[in-house]
Amino acid sequence: MIHDVSWPLGPETTSWPGMPAPRRERVLSRAHGDAVDYSRWTIDAHAGTHVDAPRHFLDGGATVEALPLEPFAGPCDVVDLLALGHRHVEAEDLERTVPAGTRRVLLRTVNSLAAPTDTFRSDFVALAPSAADWLADRGVLAVGVDGLSVEPFDAAGHHVHERLLGDGVAVIEGLRLADVAPGPYLLACLPLALLGSDGAPARAVLLPAP
Repeated sequence: MIHDVSWPLGPETTSWPGMPAPRRERVLSRAHGDAVDYSRWTIDAHAGTHVDAPRHFLDGGATVEALPLEPFAGPCDVVDLLALGHRHVEAEDLERTVPAGTRRVLLRTVNSLAAPTDTFRSDFVALAPSAADWLADRGVLAVGVDGLSVEPFDAAGHHVHERLLGDGVAVIEGLRLADVAPGPYLLACLPLALLGSDGAPARAVLLPAP
């Protein structure tokens, strides 16, 4: 079974405050006599399920088309942190739940219980600075979260993003993990190769582990 853990993108998709929702314009329409249906989309680089590039927070950091793809495809572990409620993830939570040797980890929290069209909540679960340090210190290749940011909405500074992106930890945000059981999987989550961009939407899927 393949699990699609991406948010569908459309005008009703939950958006970061102040950022525009995805918008579709019909350029051509068969219903109106055109030979084809043809659409033009306007989409925030950080809409729905997306990948942050280092350039998002680091001057001179890599842009999304230059990112290595290895962190975004390969064995991963989905870790269940629903019991935390709306508390942010600390290092001890990861120490307790992330299997030894994990290179890619996806964190399932209460964020996944919300629909991708719900009103934005600023109390979404994210990583505390200690959790970012834990992941970077252990050489994790990628971390995926089910909120629109890996960092708390009201964070003082940007330690989480700066530590992860500065240490080469790939950041995937906006996953949907409510229907995925904890355990090992194969992850495929490739960002669009948008030239010069600080991030890009991605389609994320989980396949059974071999």
